[in-house]
Amino acid sequence: MRITGCAAPAATTATAPQSPPTTSTTTASPPAAPAVQVVQTAPALSEYMASQPSLAFSPAQPQGVPLIDLNEQLRYQRFSGLGAAMTDSSAWLIYDQLTPSDRLRLMQDLFATSGIHLNFLRVPMAASDFTVSLAAYSYDDTPAGQTDPSLSQFSIAHDLAYVIPVLQQALQLNPGLQILANPWSPPGWMRANGSLDNINDQGTLRLLHVLSGCHATAGPAFSLPATR
Repeated sequence: MRITGCAAPAATTATAPQSPPTTSTTTASPPAAPAVQVVQTAPALSEYMASQPSLAFSPAQPQGVPLIDLNEQLRYQRFSGLGAAMTDSSAWLIYDQLTPSDRLRLMQDLFATSGIHLNFLRVPMAASDFTVSLAAYSYDDTPAGQTDPSLSQFSIAHDLAYVIPVLQQALQLNPGLQILANPWSPPGWMRANGSLDNINDQGTLRLLHVLSGCHATAGPAFSLPATR
């Protein structure tokens, strides 16, 4: 007798259908808004050029504050720059009252790219309202009663002590600095009161001296200089 057994069926392995390969898509992020660096100096100097959190431009309109609408297609005058005035007293404080290291640090804060980088400077020609000496001065002062229509005594010797050196240092730190030399007052001998002041509006110009001085230095006079 032969006994024949049934062979067990072969095991099968079920294979799940595979999904087609997926392709990941990366969306480029919009460029970051330009940052605005902020520095702050407190009135009592508890903070001095202290860095503050940076700000960023945003397309979102803030609420409850004035808005400035910039239209790049509409142009008026060209913006020349930001600056300050370098008066006689300012130059004296910077050049005579600070140590060389402190002076350099201050000038870098004012005119270098590492600071606020001022690029416009207004400089009074001779004395202004802010002068170290109690006596005002011009570039052609004469003794009382004397005149100098030929400008033979013209001199900037006063400014060589500290005004010119400070301006030279500012130009070294920012060669693109624009300097506006601002006429303040003609010499006293050009004025009716013989003085640089204008008490009771008595410091009007003596026309003959003005025209003579202009002719001696710059040819025919086309306009009269401004007077304070």
